[in-house]
Amino acid sequence: MTSGESNPSWISKTSTLVTAACTVAATAIGYFSLAAAVKWPPFQQAASGDRKVVVYKGDGCTDGDNCARIGVEITGFSPGREVICNYESSAGAGGFTAEILRPDGDGRARKVSTNRFWDPSGTGWVAVTCDDVRGILQRW
Repeated sequence: MTSGESNPSWISKTSTLVTAACTVAATAIGYFSLAAAVKWPPFQQAASGDRKVVVYKGDGCTDGDNCARIGVEITGFSPGREVICNYESSAGAGGFTAEILRPDGDGRARKVSTNRFWDPSGTGWVAVTCDDVRGILQRW
């Protein structure tokens, strides 16, 4: 090969193929990174095994020492989608109002309900079921 000759054609073709492959790979990585960052559906935490409902005692009320509003926290639910939560207790399901929670971008929502429970014995329980996932607080 003399100094005036150009590169053999196979080097030129290989260089073009490598450049194209790197461009496609970089574009795919960028796309999936962005999709994961904005929690595009394949990257959302929506598997039923990941969803959880936690029930806790919220603020007190005026009906006695062992009276409190019912707090609920949900995790692993689809972001932005309304989740309907129903309340029940050892005293029954009567008197409670269903409420709607809307999970944030991480699939979480937390609320102290207007529902309240009073159990002077301290042995009752409260349960909240949000879209078929149940959480319970034993021994209120």
